[in-house]
Amino acid sequence: MVSCGVCIATLSRPTSRTSMQDDYDPVAYVKGIFVMALSLILSGILGTLQEKTFRQYGSFVWKEGLFYTHALALPCLLMISRDIPSGLKSLSSHGVSTRKSIPEIYVVVFMNVITQACCISGVNRLGSTVSSVQTNLLLTARKAASLVISILLLGSGWNVGLMVGAVLVSAGTILYSWRRNSPVNDAKKDL
Repeated sequence: MVSCGVCIATLSRPTSRTSMQDDYDPVAYVKGIFVMALSLILSGILGTLQEKTFRQYGSFVWKEGLFYTHALALPCLLMISRDIPSGLKSLSSHGVSTRKSIPEIYVVVFMNVITQACCISGVNRLGSTVSSVQTNLLLTARKAASLVISILLLGSGWNVGLMVGAVLVSAGTILYSWRRNSPVNDAKKDL
């Protein structure tokens, strides 16, 4: 149910009347979906490996896992090293400077980095205490909620496909949590 909701929401193109609609490139859209699907598959594999690691060495090693996942990914930045200076220039050209001549966008990026660090630490801590299925399900529900909030706040377009996808993800998450906490499962645990 959750997977169907994610697929429906992903394939539902926003119906806003902005100029972005005119620049729609189906090839780029399919590439983006492919990258998202690959990312989900790889994160599922990583979650399973982490679950096995936590089972073998204990849940207290989540900080070490967090370090290695990020440290080993640093060489990937070499592939985009030529794009980093142009990205920084692009950031500098946007927004108004603050009192100390720091572009306001850098403050926003800094705050984003801080919140992302808190988020990923929380996800790794959560992954050390529950199964990878539960972690992925919770993250999928969070992403669906984030999508709905951004659509409502930014007005980027709402359609039936997005609504159906959000309802399926929410319902699937609720049903899974009810099933996990049912008296039948509690009786199975006692056996």
